[in-house]
Amino acid sequence: MKKAYYKRYFFISEEIEEALCHLSTKKDTCGIDGLYLSELRDDWNINGNRYLSLLLEGKYKPGIVQIYKIVNYTGKKGGPYLHLIPLTALFLRCLATSLEKL
Repeated sequence: MKKAYYKRYFFISEEIEEALCHLSTKKDTCGIDGLYLSELRDDWNINGNRYLSLLLEGKYKPGIVQIYKIVNYTGKKGGPYLHLIPLTALFLRCLATSLEKL
């Protein structure tokens, strides 16, 4: 697909705003890049155009996802739990909401 298609259908401002609102309801965790979910909107307002350019040029590399399970004192396992880089979570949420509407 062409870059214009991605930008037109997946990364329009309404989709990004919806993704930011959705992520703001999640527990405020710190991504492995050091950015907290609560800081994502401010970071996006400052750097969003640069992030989109990197993504559309194919230069953005999705963040590492850490998957782990917690074992409590009785040996019962919980999880799996995921840690995403907040920016990657934002892009994934934009894609998910856009695809749901197709």
